[in-house]
Parts: sequence; structure tokens; C-alpha cells
Amino acid sequence: MAGCRNDIRRRWGTLSAGERDNFVGAIRCLTQRPPRGIWGGARSLYDELVWVHSQQNGEIHGLDLFLPWHRYYLHVFKRLLIEQCGFNGPIPWWKETNNAGNFPASDIFSDRWFGALPQASNGAGQCLTNGAFGGLVDRINNRCVARGEIKSETNEITLGWEDICHGQQGNTFPQHRNCVELSNHSRMHRGLGPTMANAATSPADPVFFLHHQYVDWQWKRWQNAQPSRWQTISGCANKANPCAPLTRDTRLSSLGLYRDMTVGEILDTEGDVTCYTYDNLI
Repeated sequence: MAGCRNDIRRRWGTLSAGERDNFVGAIRCLTQRPPRGIWGGARSLYDELVWVHSQQNGEIHGLDLFLPWHRYYLHVFKRLLIEQCGFNGPIPWWKETNNAGNFPASDIFSDRWFGALPQASNGAGQCLTNGAFGGLVDRINNRCVARGEIKSETNEITLGWEDICHGQQGNTFPQHRNCVELSNHSRMHRGLGPTMANAATSPADPVFFLHHQYVDWQWKRWQNAQPSRWQTISGCANKANPCAPLTRDTRLSSLGLYRDMTVGEILDTEGDVTCYTYDNLI
């Protein structure tokens, strides 16, 4: 039931500089915390967080599990920030369409916070050398975390697509999921590449988490349009033919990094388990 207000996810631009420092510092803390041992190649807890996503890549993209699993993943991320790094501030989200047309100018990509977003050169990005995450390495591919904006992709991130996915291509949950995943979501991944453009290991770039809060906001906005959507879900939980149905009992896993949960536990964000909403949806 809607109403939980313990955690209000706030747009990046509404946070004070100190709140932004706190959030970025907590992510940096995860990159320095020792791993739990779920993956032998990890040097940090953050490496294992990336590994969890990469190992399930084919199971969490291109099907209706996409939105519930990534909401669960954001919950795991938040719990790690709190439990491992003492984070106690608001979780920010990025209303990406506010920066459409000039993403590199956003102070997200400043030296104080997430580091620069250069333009791609011959399709290639540049290793991240400034900001809180300068020198960060994608341990799975043993490559530097790199960015290079491809404007032909980022220029297509629009309010229009938000509205289409909320309305005419959002009559059912599978329609909404398909629209959200393939429109602004995919374009931002490709447009910020190359690390973000790699579907499996894209969380190696910490800006992933701001981006996926935006994706989750789209789903939450859609859910709020009809209260029945807080409790019901449909579609496919896997890619078998016929597929296993996606239900409230479908399990969501982080491969031992955090406890498994069910779709029912995260479906209503304002329920007892996750207890959050977004600042412009109150």
C-alpha cells in the first residue's frame, strides 16, 4: 500500500553538495571494502557487485524480469552502502531528460563527483582519470572504466519516450517493460560507453546506479497510475518457450552477495520491505 516515506529518492540536482559528497564517498568506500568471497577475481566488494550483474546478464535483460531484478539490485546496492560504508543520506536519481542534449555539462560528470564524460573518438572512449572514481578498473574484463559519449544515442533520450512508455506502449506490464528497456534505458547505456555500453559489466561505471534509479522511477511512475499495479505483475521470468510466468513468488538472486528476495517483496516500493518513493511522485 502506498504511503511509506522513510526513504525519498531525490533528484541529483536537489541534493546539497555535502549530500552528493556523502553518496559518492559511500560508493567509493565499496570499491575499497574487501570482497566477501563469492568471486575469486574480486579485489573489492564493488567488484563482486559488478560480477553479480555480469553472471546473470542473459537472465535479467530482454525479458520481463528486467525491471524487478534491477529494482532488487538497487536495493542490494543501498543495503551495502548502509551496512558496509555507513551511508545515511538520500539516494539520488538522475532525471536524465533534464540534461538531454548536453549530458557532459551536468555536474554529475565533474571532477568532484563521477568524473568527466568526453566525446567518443572513432567510437572509442577514454579511461576515467578524474573524479572520485578515476583509475577504477573493470576487474571482469581487466580494463579501465571508460566513457565516450555518442551523441547519436544520447540525443534520442527524450521526454517523448517517457510518455510513450507510460501511456500508449504501457497498457500491460510486459509492454511497459519492453518500452522502457529498449528506449531511453538502452540509449543511455550505449551513449555513455564503452563501459556502460557493455550490458554485462556496465555497473563497473558507478554512474550506472544513477541511471537505473531513473529506470526504476519510470516503473514506479507507471505503477502509481493504477494502484492495482502495486500488487500485480505478469509476463516472463525466463526465456524458455513457453516461459515460466513472472509472479510475486519469482525469486531474485544476487548469488550470495545479499539475501535472495521475491518479486512480491520489492513490487510495492512503499510497502514494509523497501519503503521508498521518489520526490516528484509524492
